[in-house]
Amino acid sequence: MSQLITRTHRVPIIIAPALLTLLALLALLVAILVTPSPASAHTDLVDSAPAAGDRVARAPGTVELVFSEDVSPDLAAVVLSVGSRQLGRLPVSQGRSTDTMLADSSALAVPDASRTTPWQVRFRVTSVDGHPIEGAVEFSVAGAPSTSSPSSPSSPSPEVSANTAAPQDEAGAGAVSSAPDAIPAAQQSAAGLPIAAALVVVVLAIPLLLVVGARRLRARRAPSGESTS
Repeated sequence: MSQLITRTHRVPIIIAPALLTLLALLALLVAILVTPSPASAHTDLVDSAPAAGDRVARAPGTVELVFSEDVSPDLAAVVLSVGSRQLGRLPVSQGRSTDTMLADSSALAVPDASRTTPWQVRFRVTSVDGHPIEGAVEFSVAGAPSTSSPSSPSSPSPEVSANTAAPQDEAGAGAVSSAPDAIPAAQQSAAGLPIAAALVVVVLAIPLLLVVGARRLRARRAPSGESTS
């Protein structure tokens, strides 16, 4: 009778460490899912050149964007609008550091203006840990002084100017609508890595704990069985 009582009290002692380990792993999984990770940290645009609200003397060849975290030019879409016209997407390259990007505004044919014209650089980028950032930088460019005399008859026809501007507007609109489409897949894959890794750890840990518990149970039962026989 004393041996039977000893056996019945051994089972909880053997299984308890396995259960505690399993609970610890589950708590770790919950902590990973709940605690803000670097991918969910808030990323901001911290500087630009030209800066927001600046008035520059001439059109810049490049626009520099500086962020609070590292960003990837491969997952970026930057679109330039001048005045009321959207000109299209700008080529993007890495800047002087991994948190800086350069948008090449010289790649587009920016029309000359005789008066100060507002510029808007809209961006949608993805940090290297998968966090998306969207925003815009607005500044103005001073107009070029007119060098032609008032009586000069060589000004282009308004109808011709409107016809030549229409294809550019359509091309710019197409670039904006299609540019950000390539970004979400990379964002989702990068953001889902911590969750997938945690689930793999839990799935692999549960069978291991069960095997260890079973072996300990057999090891504890073996001496008792020999003594009874």
